[in-house]
Amino acid sequence: MINKILSNELIFIIIDIAIGSLMAFFSILTYGKTKKISYLFFVLTALFLYIVMVFRVLKQLNIFILSELTCYGIPIMQYIVNDLPFLFMIIGFVLLLREK
Repeated sequence: MINKILSNELIFIIIDIAIGSLMAFFSILTYGKTKKISYLFFVLTALFLYIVMVFRVLKQLNIFILSELTCYGIPIMQYIVNDLPFLFMIIGFVLLLREK
């Protein structure tokens, strides 16, 4: 049973790292071709989603748990890392709508 759990978790981690890496790589390539400020925020979204994925893998492996870093009992860094991709995505969409 433990073997099955470990193999499923390992497969999830490998798939997560592969997809996150491809997303970050292609977002950087896209920005290199377009050089529009709105696409910069989509690149930042992809990079921060990659960072979120790295912290999720580190948490699964019990190496580093981001929610343990607190300020007055509030896991500020976890909130920042988890919510910044959405903020960057919103800014990117707003800028994309404003472009002509």
